[in-house]
Amino acid sequence: MFVDKLCKELNLNYCIMYGTLIGAIRHNGFIPWDDDVDIAMSRSDYLKLQGYFMQHKEELKSYEFFSKETRENYPYMIGRVCNTDFVMKSEIEGDYGMGTFIDIYPMDGAGNGRAFLPFVKSRLFFSMYYMKSRTHFISSEKRYLNIPKRIIFSFVHLFSYKFLRKNLEKLVYRFDYDKSEYVAQMDCFSDGKKNMYLKKDLEETVYHEFEGYRVKIPRNYDAMLRQLYGDYMQLPC
Repeated sequence: MFVDKLCKELNLNYCIMYGTLIGAIRHNGFIPWDDDVDIAMSRSDYLKLQGYFMQHKEELKSYEFFSKETRENYPYMIGRVCNTDFVMKSEIEGDYGMGTFIDIYPMDGAGNGRAFLPFVKSRLFFSMYYMKSRTHFISSEKRYLNIPKRIIFSFVHLFSYKFLRKNLEKLVYRFDYDKSEYVAQMDCFSDGKKNMYLKKDLEETVYHEFEGYRVKIPRNYDAMLRQLYGDYMQLPC
């Protein structure tokens, strides 16, 4: 895998996460209905990877690192390594020039995991940021929610990306990564403490098969997946 090879060359540590990790453990590859790859790494390694793509743009040709630093209109707080030889179309997102992609989640220090206010702020501003990235309002199956949701959707669009990003970026370095026992993506803290992990669990990795490749997974993957999904080996009905 291109990103795995590049991380080895640059001495960057990563691990696959979320649905990709479930797929690796349960299927030795993609979940049958999944269509992308999720990996996580420390914020410092994330910035090194982003910097490499920015410095070697011509050499890498169709491979590009999409982020708020590299594309002015890019609407997400995570980065994406994209193959722009392909075209991605979405019914609810704008056209940002992305092709097939790998999501790159930067992980930040989260202190001892007991701080409350920074996590509340992160969830609030990220929820606003996410709603602003939608091109139009999507009705809920629960009709009674549509009126308040539409009001909130309209309210969120009064704020600029710059304002929301500024408030999220304040949280990224709130805790010293090296001194933190826990880590989380502080500018995308969408699921509360489900998305907070012991730093050692993120950093201690082993290799596992994924679609014929050997990729890094957390050594303590079972505890992390159960924290996120419960019985992740059970197929949905």
